[in-house]
Amino acid sequence: QLSPEPNENGCYPLDGKILCKACHVDLVSEQQ
Repeated sequence: QLSPEPNENGCYPLDGKILCKACHVDLVSEQQ
C-alpha cells in the first residue's frame, strides 16, 4: 500500500515503475 507522502526520492515504486507524487495522486483519485 502506498502512502500519500513521498519517500526520500519523492516518488513511489509501483508495479516495477516509479511514480512521482502527482501521478500517484491521480491514480488514487481514479481508484476511489
